[in-house]
Amino acid sequence: MSSHVLPITKIVFYKHGVGFFERKGIISGEKHLKLSFKKKDMNDILKSLIVLDRDPAGKVVSVSYDTQEDVEQIIREKSINLSKWNKFIDLLTALTGYEITLHIKGEEITGTVVGVNYNQEHKDFSQNLFSLYVPEKKKILTWSLLDITDIDLKDETANKDLTFFLEKSIAERKKDERFVTVILDGESHDLVIKYVASAPVWRVSYRLIYESEANKCLLMGWGVVNNTLEEDLENVKLVLTTGMPISFIYDLYTPRILERQEIKDEARAIPKPVELEPEMKTRLARRAMSGIMNIPRGSAPMAPPMMEEAKLAYFGADEPAPLMSELSEKTEISATGAKEGQFFKYNISTPVTVKRGQSAMVPILTQYFDCTKEHVYTAKKGEKNPYITLSFKNNSSFIFERGPVTVVEDDSYVGEAIVPFISKDQQVRLPYAVDVEVTVKEENKNFDIFNSLFFDEKQAGNYLFYREVYHIAESNYTVNNNSDSNVNLVIEHPPYGTGYVIFETEEAAEKTENYMRWKITVPPCSSHILKVKERTKLYRYEYYQNLTMSILSDWLKERYMDENTFNELKAIMELFDEKNMIAEKIQKLHDEVNSIYESQKSLMEQLKVLGERGDEGVLRKRYVNTLEVHQNRLEEIKKKEEEFNTKTIELNNMIFENIVKLSKKKMA
Repeated sequence: MSSHVLPITKIVFYKHGVGFFERKGIISGEKHLKLSFKKKDMNDILKSLIVLDRDPAGKVVSVSYDTQEDVEQIIREKSINLSKWNKFIDLLTALTGYEITLHIKGEEITGTVVGVNYNQEHKDFSQNLFSLYVPEKKKILTWSLLDITDIDLKDETANKDLTFFLEKSIAERKKDERFVTVILDGESHDLVIKYVASAPVWRVSYRLIYESEANKCLLMGWGVVNNTLEEDLENVKLVLTTGMPISFIYDLYTPRILERQEIKDEARAIPKPVELEPEMKTRLARRAMSGIMNIPRGSAPMAPPMMEEAKLAYFGADEPAPLMSELSEKTEISATGAKEGQFFKYNISTPVTVKRGQSAMVPILTQYFDCTKEHVYTAKKGEKNPYITLSFKNNSSFIFERGPVTVVEDDSYVGEAIVPFISKDQQVRLPYAVDVEVTVKEENKNFDIFNSLFFDEKQAGNYLFYREVYHIAESNYTVNNNSDSNVNLVIEHPPYGTGYVIFETEEAAEKTENYMRWKITVPPCSSHILKVKERTKLYRYEYYQNLTMSILSDWLKERYMDENTFNELKAIMELFDEKNMIAEKIQKLHDEVNSIYESQKSLMEQLKVLGERGDEGVLRKRYVNTLEVHQNRLEEIKKKEEEFNTKTIELNNMIFENIVKLSKKKMA
């Protein structure tokens, strides 16, 4: 059985922790090809493994793999189970009852093992004895363990258990390793094996060299890959992919045993013969001829039925999978970029060698761009200095993956930045430094500007109308350039809110999802002010009862309404004033009633203690007369309050009618 005879020839690295691996090789005289994988990758292997035999004389029969079982538990169930420390003593003890042949001082003795008399405290190892029953002599013979040179196992079960223990002991030392065996038929094989397995995310690192006089920049990209496999990568073709295909772990490796319902035995009648319907017979016959096999979920995968011309085993599909198309290896620089479907791939033209446990940087692009140096100030961040940026448009054929970039200007290191994910024809700015010689002072304010009045008939019952206003958001950016050169500044201004539009401001040079950008040039040792004004129309509600002559006069003066509207609002205001006066009178009557009640209460308390004769009788009569006067006044107040309430209702109707009349007129 061979191991690792098929080298890795190609790896496609993705950005979400998986790689697509390809192994190729020609072998002959092999029936079993053994491949090693990490335990954590077995679910991916069972989900994605593709095995192709391109040799007409070869055939893939099936694939087997180590099941996920508890090694220690399996060993405990076997007849031979050796500890970590006294394996020889444990072996002799485990052989109790088995037939063996001992080689002792040149003599062969065959018998059945009785046991071992072993005491770990004996410093003299010769005191530890081994007992063997010899049927020919009908005796139990005993020897010192030091006399035993070797042992022949006569029992096949013991041989198999010992072999199993040793194999599993090796596997136990490599707990993370699992083996997949490709079973072959034929003398020669041209094999291609492909699969998905976990892999470190590939990353990219950039260098940007800026030539200030020519306004050009050279962008160099290096792909960073890591070899975490248990083998060296020799002359492997690398493909670095910017796409993120959907990938997940599906547990196919853990055996799944379903609980079955227990059915008790019972007496049953002899079943009658059953005839299948013709359509069912036809369907079953067709299915048998096609060789379709249903594999229960969780069971070990089986090879699909193989015809004579079949050369392929593919896990997860009923039909043979076609060979994947090879990508072009031609390149003008270190790599070619190509978009395949929704993914962009960097095809490294030169095969790469990465030793086990090492990493590598491979050049993936070198591109020249027209480049402009700009300063960028982003509002609402609380920073006073703008960033220095380099701006260019990706007019190359490449898509750039996100990664760090080191910026060099005229042979000097000037800063670092993060290159975002950049599509084709996309404009990008890379902020790499802060300019402390340029400051921006940001001032913001917002206020309302009265535009007109709006009357809504639906709100007549609520006694309210609206002021139509423009809510203004004004931002002033004062730029001070203390350097000795011109500064091209881009001010990024976030919109104030949804529905706000720019007015009395020059049009923005650029617009993004979150910002509007203005570009200004500030001469050396000078200042510049950019004013950005935004507005939206709002409606602030007002209550008619809160109107005053001062408010109406101001609105008329500012021409927010005409003379007729002024008179109509004045009439409504006067009705509210009259209504308020009546309300005040009613309140005074209520106060008087409360005062009378308090007085009556006091008089009633006095009457309880006064007699009917003499001075008390005179005083008592006076109190009674006072109570009568109070009662008469209460009746007068009640009538007066009813009159005021009737008047209030009339005023409310008049107010409502006037408001409706005004609303209809204005809405018409």
